[in-house]
Amino acid sequence: MHAPALEKSTNDELIAFKRSFLKDADTFAVNINGGDSAKDMSDKRHELRKMAHGLIDAAKNEKRQMTETESRAFEVCSNLLTDIQCAFDAKQDRTYAERGLMGASGVNNASTIQFGYDAEGRKIPLLGKEHRMADFFGAKGGHESFTAGEFLRSMILGPGNNQELRAALAEGTDSAGGYTVPDMVMAQLIDKMRAASHVISAGAITVPLTSDKTTIARIETDPTPGWRGENDSVSESEPTFSGVQFLPKSLAVLVKVSRELLEDSVNINTALEMALTAAMAQEADRVCLFGSGSGNEPTGLVNVSGVNVHAMADNGAALTNWAPLLATVQLLADNNAPDPTAAIMAPRTRFTLAGLVDTLGQPLRRPDLLEKLPLLSTTKCPVTEVQGTSGAVCSSVITGDFKQLFIGARTALRIEVLKERFADNLQYAFLAHLRMDVALAHSKAFAVLKGIKP
Repeated sequence: MHAPALEKSTNDELIAFKRSFLKDADTFAVNINGGDSAKDMSDKRHELRKMAHGLIDAAKNEKRQMTETESRAFEVCSNLLTDIQCAFDAKQDRTYAERGLMGASGVNNASTIQFGYDAEGRKIPLLGKEHRMADFFGAKGGHESFTAGEFLRSMILGPGNNQELRAALAEGTDSAGGYTVPDMVMAQLIDKMRAASHVISAGAITVPLTSDKTTIARIETDPTPGWRGENDSVSESEPTFSGVQFLPKSLAVLVKVSRELLEDSVNINTALEMALTAAMAQEADRVCLFGSGSGNEPTGLVNVSGVNVHAMADNGAALTNWAPLLATVQLLADNNAPDPTAAIMAPRTRFTLAGLVDTLGQPLRRPDLLEKLPLLSTTKCPVTEVQGTSGAVCSSVITGDFKQLFIGARTALRIEVLKERFADNLQYAFLAHLRMDVALAHSKAFAVLKGIKP
């Protein structure tokens, strides 16, 4: 079906097309939720969008309004696209249940995944490190036959013979030269970014944001039960609820690559993915832990009100034993927080702890309460903090239940190719843009050990 022939025949063709695979809503739901038919439905959605754009373009090119027949055809397209989206949403809900709520053995495993709701009341998954975003959002947009790196490379060199990649590029491009990345490609990139993140390794939860304002409910205070005598009334005690609100802010990175490298390198697809995701993961780690909260930067964990703090000394001190770290874990216990899932620190601090020795020069054994605590290190933990009169030589250790740290990732990733800016060097640049935010479900679940001198 092509745009020039639509004026007289499109309405009838679309109605026939609709009847061919959408006899009624129930039949369509069965077809699309059959598993293998999801890609077919995605292809039909692409075809419908192409037809709808053809109607608009035909009238626009001829500088006229759409005819009555074209308007009816466009309405059929729109309604059918809505039907397809509803079916995809139904399939997505079923995917949540199958992949998130039921284990491989078929035993109910609902405690392994939680759900929240956005500002419009739509259900969204809260993804732990054991979950992949691609599992939950891949079926929504198709495009499983190519990788994120192949998509990036094809933005400059073209899609070759990959028809699905060609369709993805055609659907995503716009007059500004940018690309709205397909859901599956976006999910792949964010999953690679999450895999490279230390806070995700520590247990942080990813919230895929489907709107620019998402709120996850949390309990601030628990209800208090009371003892009562026979026939006495039960005293009322209500929990205090609040919301964890995400207001995503922009995170961007620019990666340059030469034309020769794009054409000749056999692993440029993987290298492009790694360059983009590693850069974003490192900055996401930094802002999750130490974000200032001012300007365009989210508020990091150490700057959230209510987080426990233990100082080495008024002016800082060196680590000579495990007692300071044990004291931070006690702070968590004193506040009824869950057991910590990890401690994150600078590499300098981690090696200091590994090198602790007793009076006989033997490695200093960890206390039992710290024996199984993962010690993670990242260069994004600064070693230039000031504690009292110490000067800019100190660092911190952040310990806590990182499942209480939520990273809101807006499910819309945009990539632009800058073809002219570096043209005199025969270079291209990929400009990737992602929106995210950080929030704590429970601030008392974290403790910061401050003032660690080298």
